[in-house]
Amino acid sequence: MARQDKTVRAPKAARDIFAEFKDDPDPEVRQRASNWSVAIGLQDVDHLRVSQFLIDTAKRNIRGEITQAEVARLIEEYHSMGGRKKGHCDKSNTPETPT
Repeated sequence: MARQDKTVRAPKAARDIFAEFKDDPDPEVRQRASNWSVAIGLQDVDHLRVSQFLIDTAKRNIRGEITQAEVARLIEEYHSMGGRKKGHCDKSNTPETPT
């Protein structure tokens, strides 16, 4: 039986979230979009859902509106204000797990 090579890619849903940046002329924008797609894809592999807040924040970062440090600060602020308690970033069908 012949072995098939498989390319590992972010799940389609994660790629589609940032499709608007796929053909951006700026290679840094394309790279940030790819990085975010992989990150969100890894969450999906673990059956974690990401919040709309994270997606919106990622898009701001991809556009260059905010830095990675600002992303980290905003996410920490979001979670400290109870964003997680609203059902975001939780495992499906399992008790709440730290992310």
